[in-house]
Amino acid sequence: MDMFLAPQATEWSEAVYIPDDVASRALHGPTRIYIWGRVDYDDIFDGTEPHFTNWCYRVLIRTNKASDPDIQFATEGPYNRSDEDIKRA
Repeated sequence: MDMFLAPQATEWSEAVYIPDDVASRALHGPTRIYIWGRVDYDDIFDGTEPHFTNWCYRVLIRTNKASDPDIQFATEGPYNRSDEDIKRA
């Protein structure tokens, strides 16, 4: 699939369904939930190499005083990087 994404734009994805039993284990036990991905893309400038961006988030589920849990996405490990990070290393 080809698409165009303008600078500073956001591409939304479909909702991610986490089954109740998995969410409960992540809240109360040793289970961890991660969302990760990679995008490869070309910019509009002639003669430039393809680019990539990797990302990895740990989904943190915590209880609060209300009935709904607090859900946070925390960056995880060295997996959040781009081709520019590799060139600088």
